[in-house]
Parts: sequence; structure tokens; C-alpha cells
Amino acid sequence: MKPGDKFATILVPNATLQSLYDDLDTGEAQKMPLFSLASVNPDHGMYIGQLADIDGSGNAFIYEDMNFMNSDRDYNDFIFQIAGAEVCLPLLDDLIDPAKDWRNIGGVAEDISEHIGTAVKPDTLRMSVSLEGSRADLVLYDSQGRFCGKDGVSIPGAAFYPDENGHRSLFLNVPDQGKYRIVLLGAKDETLSCTVRGHRGETEILSEETKSIRINAHRVLRAEVSVSSDGKGMEIAVGEFETPVSEDGKLLYYDFDGDGKTDDSDIGKVSSRWNAVEGDEDYDPFYDLDEDGYIGILDIMPAVSSKSVP
Repeated sequence: MKPGDKFATILVPNATLQSLYDDLDTGEAQKMPLFSLASVNPDHGMYIGQLADIDGSGNAFIYEDMNFMNSDRDYNDFIFQIAGAEVCLPLLDDLIDPAKDWRNIGGVAEDISEHIGTAVKPDTLRMSVSLEGSRADLVLYDSQGRFCGKDGVSIPGAAFYPDENGHRSLFLNVPDQGKYRIVLLGAKDETLSCTVRGHRGETEILSEETKSIRINAHRVLRAEVSVSSDGKGMEIAVGEFETPVSEDGKLLYYDFDGDGKTDDSDIGKVSSRWNAVEGDEDYDPFYDLDEDGYIGILDIMPAVSSKSVP
């Protein structure tokens, strides 16, 4: 965007723009989009109240997913962040129903504040990990066990970008020093190219390291990453990609998060896809261990049988 550009937002509750278009095309429109502009809302209703500024910072906002004229004023529906633009909205404090204020729930406000505070600035130090031309999945974990990957993002300020060509990339802000682990989940036998870069801001590259990796179907590989910085430069050391092992050196083929043990979190990753068949949204070929196009008991039991015993 260029300086001076203006933009608006649209929220389609519980649906997508494509499904909205399809319904209009068949004359069976059931979904009502919500706009940040008053002139395109139903009955020209004012947008004030449809959106709120969470903390007055002017870069983090929350949508009310019902038309504001009929809203329940809980404002717990959809939070998003905009950096580099001027947005003027009423404060959440002035709009939310006090009896429904989710910020009173322990830890929630702190978690959101941490995310809000991670907007990228020109001197922000960042790390990116890219996996090119692959069907394998890419997940990054920090030292607190928070993650960034296709199943979600819990690291404040991190973002995950897949594309239709099989490329996967993720970005995150990094402190002066820290340890991370990259986990690759193979969907087929192939050779991968994984690149780890250090950045300042959005564009400047401070360091770069690329590794060629051979992975097999249904196998997990992990690599340790150490980041250090003096505030001016950045050093990133990427270890070798290897099968996870336990403390006693045992290979852990079903340690899906690469944390050095096979436990309930690993079992949950495959059991959550119970009964998924090829073509379903939640089907994942990596977890179809017997490659029969169906994720069932024969795919779950290997992980259960390998559970680490204290």
C-alpha cells in the first residue's frame, strides 16, 4: 500500500467470502457480511460499535460478529492486528458489557497484550524458516513449548504461511537470545530444502543457512536452533536434522512434536483425526501410518504403544 491509501474490512461470520458468493449466485443467501463502513451495512447502520480498539494502542481490534444493533456486546469473536496504518475506533472499555468482559478471565488479557506488543518495527529482529517444494509439514517450537505451524500459532508475533506449491514459511520476532526446535513431519519419501534466516525488520537479511534433508514418509525429524544477538547483528546456529531420541538414546519415531518423549500430546495429534478419510478437511497423510486412506485404530496404536513410561 502507498501512503495515504484507505481501506476497509469485511467479516463474514461463520463462513467464507466464497460461500457467501455461492449463496448469492443460487438465490439462497443465508449469511450476512459485516463491514467497517456504515454505507454498506444493512440499513446504513453506523459502524461505530461493530469494531473496537482493544487497548487504545491503535493497532489491535476486535469485531463483534453480530450486527451491532442486535449485538450481545460480548466482543469475544475475532481479534486482528494492523500495523503501519492509522485507525480511529472507540475503546473496548466503552462498549463491552461488563458482565461479559472476557478480560477478567485469568491470563487472557496478558496473553493478548503480549501478542499486541509484537508489532514489527524497522529495527525488530526476526527469524524465518522456509521449507520449499515439499509435502512435509513444518512446525517451530520455542523453549516454552509454544508453537507455530499449520495447526495454529501460540508464539506471540509469529505467523505461518503455506502456499499451493508446497512451500511453508514461518516468521517470528526473536529476543536477544533463545532456543527453538524445528520439527519436520514427512508425508512421503523426499529430499527437502530448509532455509533459516535472520532479519532486521521486514526486509533486511542478517544471516542465512540452508540445509538439504532426506526424510521418509511418516517420519519425524527435528533440529535445534540457537539465536543470539547484540542488538545490532544476529547469529543463528542450526543443528542437524535427526530423528528425536529419548534421554537414554532410544529413537522416538512417534514423538510428533520432537520434545524427547512420546506422550499424550503426541497421541492426541493422531487421535484427533480419528475416522478422517482421504479428502476430508482433517485428513493428514502423515498420520495415516498404514496408508489405507483412513485414520483409525491401526494408525493410533503405534503411538500409544510407544508412549514413554516415567
